[in-house]
Amino acid sequence: MLVLKNKKLEAIYLRRKGYTYQEIIKKIKIAKSTLSNWVHQEISQSEQKEIKKTTVKKGLLKLIKINKNRSINVQKKEREIQKKYAEQIKEIDTAALFWLGLGLYMAEGAKTGRWKPVFYNSDPVLNKIMVDYFLKICIAPKNRIHIQLVLHKGISENKAKQYWSRILKIPARMFYKASFIESKSSKGKRPINTLPYGTIQIAVGNKEAFNKIKGWSLGVNKLVKSY
Repeated sequence: MLVLKNKKLEAIYLRRKGYTYQEIIKKIKIAKSTLSNWVHQEISQSEQKEIKKTTVKKGLLKLIKINKNRSINVQKKEREIQKKYAEQIKEIDTAALFWLGLGLYMAEGAKTGRWKPVFYNSDPVLNKIMVDYFLKICIAPKNRIHIQLVLHKGISENKAKQYWSRILKIPARMFYKASFIESKSSKGKRPINTLPYGTIQIAVGNKEAFNKIKGWSLGVNKLVKSY
């Protein structure tokens, strides 16, 4: 009987701490009916209601933790898969650069105008590809490439200019004076770490380059329509 009494005390203690019936049964090896009788004998209905609130809260926290761990494991597996496919890309040769640049320009490049190709983006990788595309595929003179910074207020023009100059390997002297904007929706409360170096417009003052890109685009359109 002494053993039973100790188990009962432990069971009531654990229940008051918010342990579920299953957790208590697993811990001290008793029947569910026995535990239920002890709880009803020792714990008032009002106290039981509060305990149930605690167990529900614990259950939710446990579920959140399980889902978080599951998400971490899924993301880890996804990164491993992505790494495997990333290793398949060995180099960007001339043919790859041609199609990368043309695809990007058809998607994001300026569609109006007759004198110069213009590309506008904030992604350093995409902007680097486009500068290489203009220079190596379109054979545009480097001194005809001009960069226009579009920055939100509070961003240092000099730091942004040095950043893009390093990424694009374009001298800072070939950058136009930055244009500063302020989103109406943000009302000056825009997070400072969002687009810390702004967006850039890459313009090529070379009509021949424009006509090349326009012609290649027309060729792709014609082929696609003939499918």
